[in-house]
Amino acid sequence: MREAVYFTDNTGYRNPNNTIGSEKNFPNLKMGDNLVLNDTETREIDFIVNDKDKNIGSLNLLGLRCVENCVEEIEDLPLEIEVRYWSNYTHWNTSGINGRLLDDEVRVPIENDKVIIHSGWNMIYDIEESPDLASVEIRGKLTFLNNGTDRYLRTYNLWVRSGSLEIGNETNPFEANARITLLGDNTENYWAFHRSIEAGNKNFVVTGKALLYGQPRDLTSRLRETLIAGGRTTKVEAGLDWKAGERIAIAATNMRTMDTDMATIESYNPDTGELILTEAVEGYHFGDPVSTEKDYSIDMRAEVAMMNRSIVIDASTGDIDPVLKEPWGCRVLVSDFFEPNFVYRKGSLYMDHVQVYNCSQKYTWKSAIKFENAVQGGSRVSHCSISEGRGVGVIIKGSGKIELIDNVIVDFVEYGIWASNSNSLTVNGNWVFHIPLSLKIEPKMRDFDGKTGCY
Repeated sequence: MREAVYFTDNTGYRNPNNTIGSEKNFPNLKMGDNLVLNDTETREIDFIVNDKDKNIGSLNLLGLRCVENCVEEIEDLPLEIEVRYWSNYTHWNTSGINGRLLDDEVRVPIENDKVIIHSGWNMIYDIEESPDLASVEIRGKLTFLNNGTDRYLRTYNLWVRSGSLEIGNETNPFEANARITLLGDNTENYWAFHRSIEAGNKNFVVTGKALLYGQPRDLTSRLRETLIAGGRTTKVEAGLDWKAGERIAIAATNMRTMDTDMATIESYNPDTGELILTEAVEGYHFGDPVSTEKDYSIDMRAEVAMMNRSIVIDASTGDIDPVLKEPWGCRVLVSDFFEPNFVYRKGSLYMDHVQVYNCSQKYTWKSAIKFENAVQGGSRVSHCSISEGRGVGVIIKGSGKIELIDNVIVDFVEYGIWASNSNSLTVNGNWVFHIPLSLKIEPKMRDFDGKTGCY
């Protein structure tokens, strides 16, 4: 429910706009008429069914994502030659904050601001950490300053609408650490940009172009020594760049398909490959100095994947709704859409060596990364770790020109990668494991029944 009220009679005629407020200006309704309410404050609906008219046997409540257009029309302008700096208050002297002119209040964004990088702006994100922003909408260009300093952006929603977001690029990956944290619980800051696509909240939405390139590193290995339940010392490949405090995923082996362990490195010896974990593992993981591929046509040693990357997209964990009683995941959504003036936006995401953590939303189809109606922009997600969500890992729906290359997708629900009604997809070299069928059922081994085979 949003900002206006429309009344439609039985003939389908929509009467002029009516306002419902303290004056209670209700139209004169008759049985069978429809009323569309758009009230940003109301969150409860009371209704009475008296059953006087026996010809009416049902009540239909229809939630409309947007009554008309979801967003206002914008004008595309050429990119400025001169750059603006986020930290410079004089570069915010137009409607870059909360959508209003700041002639009387020139300042940089502060907590709860709605920030707009306007069309034509060439903005450099040069601060180390932002306050908690209500939203950031990019219509021009926003670039994280790449000078070896860590940078951190915190916002409830991030939308690359018509411009671009750049954190490093293909030839010059981001030198330091960059982090984008999406804020809020499952009840806060819902929004929509198009009637046909459910955005929701805690989103990083790309209908323009987003380039995120982290530092390349050693991503995967296999166990050189078997690690049994209760153990915490094993061996992997020598010469890796792994460090104490980093997180790894150790895949299940043999038929124990849910024996994946997420572990933290206590120490790693690059000369010998010895790996010591901070805590004992719970599952069995086969390892051997030599691959079994020659004997069995497949390497049966446990896969070990490094989860840490220098660029991180994650969800806040401190804002917990009293009903759900757990943190609400974030998500990355890539899509094409038409603006109110019929300008066509093409969502394009190029992400390399990025960690997507605590994303995907419980009991929804809002996966950690979702391509929905992303047809023309083209996207590539490579060498990324996508892990530990409460829903599906990656969904590709009604989209095309999507590449998923050499990613690690671990610890999601029902599907690791799910594609439907899409074309021109490349899915190659990805490790996908520990995907239980449901959050309600604890995954466990099932016994061989002697008839239908092994489970």
